Amino acid sequence: MERMKKMSDQELAERLQAEEERKARRKESERNSMKAVVEMQDEELARYIHEREMESDMMARRDKHKRKSQKSTRHREEEQRRHREEDQRRHREEDQRRLREEDQRRHREEDQRRHREEDQRRHREEDQRRHREEDQLKNGEDKRTSSQNHSYSASHHRKNVDMKDATRNIPDRSPRQEETTPKSIHTSTPRKQTKAEDAVESPHRRTKSERPRRPPQPSRDHHASARRLSDKSLDSSASQQNHGSTGDARDDKMRPTSDAARHPAVDPDISEDIPYSERFARLAAQESWNYDQ
Repeated sequence: MERMKKMSDQELAERLQAEEERKARRKESERNSMKAVVEMQDEELARYIHEREMESDMMARRDKHKRKSQKSTRHREEEQRRHREEDQRRHREEDQRRLREEDQRRHREEDQRRHREEDQRRHREEDQRRHREEDQLKNGEDKRTSSQNHSYSASHHRKNVDMKDATRNIPDRSPRQEETTPKSIHTSTPRKQTKAEDAVESPHRRTKSERPRRPPQPSRDHHASARRLSDKSLDSSASQQNHGSTGDARDDKMRPTSDAARHPAVDPDISEDIPYSERFARLAAQESWNYDQ
């Protein structure tokens, strides 16, 4: 203070002015520093804002890409799911079709097997029925043949006895007649010579009632006919043995061996109730012998 008192007014004025300038410079520096701080803060803030904006934009783009990728992934998954469902549906339809075809094939095979079994059963029943009818027919024919052979053997034996009695006195024949006489397996039985009185007494043509029946026509089945003929011949021989029909070799040779070798005159179908004369029996036997030649 004392120094200030000693100073003059000019010095004081200069000093005050210097002090004011110094204060002004200080304020200016403070203002500049504050301005720099504000500017720096503004830049930082702007930079921060810009960074945040860039970050937000990047996040937005990332979210967009993520959404897009998710959408594409979802779309891809949807496509895959749709394709998978389509494949499953196709496989399911194929399985159903295969099962349906298997069922149809099984039913068809069952129907074919059932029809085949029915056909086999029907054929078997028809065969059994046909065999049964054939057996019945064969049994009936065997019974009828055995009865006919029995009646035929008895009647033929009587006729052979009558013929032997009638041909016992054989007239003498010349060598010329011997040469013209046809040879036969019945060498012991000569041909019966027809006399004039026999020709006069016997009619030239027999009536329809006296005419013997025709022999039955052979069956179309050759094997069945041969089998029946063999069975009939066996039954005939058995019936002759059972009834004790005994005769000499000439009777055995003259006796026919089957129905085909029998003459209509001695056919067993002719009823035994028809009365025949002794002369007609001799003529029938002679005609049978001529037929065998």
